[in-house]
Amino acid sequence: IYSATKNRAEELANELAQVLGDRQQIDTNMQNLFDELEDTVSLSILKRTVPAGVGFHHGDLTMDERGLVERLFKAPYMPGKNSLDIVISTPTLSMGVNLPADYMLFPTIDTFQSKEWIYAGVVPDTLSTLEYRNFAGRAGRFRPNMPKDHHGIALFLTDLETEEAERDLVNGLIKGQVDPIESSLHRWPFGLAPLALGAL
Repeated sequence: IYSATKNRAEELANELAQVLGDRQQIDTNMQNLFDELEDTVSLSILKRTVPAGVGFHHGDLTMDERGLVERLFKAPYMPGKNSLDIVISTPTLSMGVNLPADYMLFPTIDTFQSKEWIYAGVVPDTLSTLEYRNFAGRAGRFRPNMPKDHHGIALFLTDLETEEAERDLVNGLIKGQVDPIESSLHRWPFGLAPLALGAL
């Protein structure tokens, strides 16, 4: 499930875990993994959501926490073994993480973009076609032991009040052309040039 913010990803994981209820006990191996990880707010939430088969993935997770969520989501369901059925994720999941899924749900098309100039900060925006395709492409992505005719499904979730207004935006994401990818390494003040000059 796509989330525009890390706070919403954690909130939604909590909400889903409460609705779904516990479906698995935390086994000894999982408890040992929890005990070895740094005690963070995110880890305390994961400890509450994992028994329901729900996790989340965002940029504030430690690398160990991210690895745990990714490993649990890839694990096949087996009685007595811990796994995740649902992961709520911010755009971090589209950044080079291979995490195949059966469904990708988009409850929002909002996102936030970092602007090139420091003073602009992070501003609200809508998903780009590239971001949408990166996320939607998780659905049906090849994985070991996948059924022969398997395919994935990407769904936009909306309500009656916003459906009409969002229809054109959603169609644009699905059918739109992907903007060319350009390197930002040469751009001032964030590229390699300031780093190289700073090292002198």
